[in-house]
Amino acid sequence: MIRAGIAACLLAAAVASPGCGDGEPVDEIGDRLAQLENLVPASGVVRVDGKPAPGVVIALFSGSWAPAHGETDEEGRYTLETAARPGAVPGTYKVTLSRLISTDGVVLGLADRSGFTPNPAVATATEEMPADLASMDRTALTVTIPPGGSESLDFNVEAPPKPEAETEAPATPAEAGATPATTPE
Repeated sequence: MIRAGIAACLLAAAVASPGCGDGEPVDEIGDRLAQLENLVPASGVVRVDGKPAPGVVIALFSGSWAPAHGETDEEGRYTLETAARPGAVPGTYKVTLSRLISTDGVVLGLADRSGFTPNPAVATATEEMPADLASMDRTALTVTIPPGGSESLDFNVEAPPKPEAETEAPATPAEAGATPATTPE
């Protein structure tokens, strides 16, 4: 059911968007839909600080056709889909990487974010990836999918710095490890 909702949304975006992967204009709806026949295999691995990154949603935007998207598994591997079909149209894309964590610590993947009724936890989730990777407006990541496809569209990124934990001052000198002062008698 959720896949059907994702497919409907992506297909609507594909039909409403001009062009295809390399920005060449496509004038007819039939020509746009024919681009789905040009999908090529596209997959890779996302690593954060050299380690596989599970639960990362990867999205590719050409600005002229339907986005391609995928989600990493426990080994950081992903496979792209376009309009609910495996693969992507060859071309150059902007890339976003996003890993949302709900307030109760659950990773919110594609199924939680997509469809006609996204998971309400998305509204209060925290983005673990830096804004310059997770935001389409700020990302500098790009990828080119060759005409024959690729199984090595890998992304190696650095984790955002963790905020330093605030330390509370001890309530009493004894809690701080200090020994009580003695007064001479």
